[in-house]
Amino acid sequence: MFSRALTASLLLLAGCQRDSGVKPATPDAGQAVKAPDPDPLAIDCVKGVPQPGRVTIFPTPDFIEIRSISYPLGGADARLVGNREAAVGQACQKATNKDLCLSALDRLAVTRGFNEQCEEDCDAYFLAATRGDTVAAVTTVEMLGSLLGTIDTAQEAALMVFAAGYNPCSRGTQVEPRGAPPVVTARPEGFDGFEVIGYTGHGSVRHTVRVSTAGEVAVVKREVDEKGSP
Repeated sequence: MFSRALTASLLLLAGCQRDSGVKPATPDAGQAVKAPDPDPLAIDCVKGVPQPGRVTIFPTPDFIEIRSISYPLGGADARLVGNREAAVGQACQKATNKDLCLSALDRLAVTRGFNEQCEEDCDAYFLAATRGDTVAAVTTVEMLGSLLGTIDTAQEAALMVFAAGYNPCSRGTQVEPRGAPPVVTARPEGFDGFEVIGYTGHGSVRHTVRVSTAGEVAVVKREVDEKGSP
């Protein structure tokens, strides 16, 4: 029942639904990145995660927030509210019963999230959103793609890459200088979408990830910084 109710809430927020997800790189995908680089676009990051702003969602939510959660390997035994990392908008701004909406938002909880990184325990994230009286949680890259619709801004592409498990807000020691602003490459030649640099392995592995306007996510290049992050 909860799953069906959550899906319905997500569809109310998004106004549409489509498939989205991570796809493996094709054998010749790496050749495409050899084209001349277009001008890079900076993305906004807060506390090491992409800011959920500069997105075009219709109808527009009143509020979007990224929350972090930690749980044992395999998933949480109980639902977790999470720590608030980055937010835009005013929560429950257009709710008919603002107190009830805010209470639901405060108690909004999940057992798993996207960008899941596990060792002995798992760290992950989810997105909380409100529009009118609706409060919803987004916990997978597919759900995020449904919410965002067409990926037509660099920030949306960065959010999709982050949800898929790559961090565009961190840097390795040799791949990029520490303190360099995160960038995405917009509209590579011959590709309808964005190219994002994302990291895994504590910033030691650099991935070139392409996000199509349809929301498909694919890694086209992988580089290892043997020194890792400091």
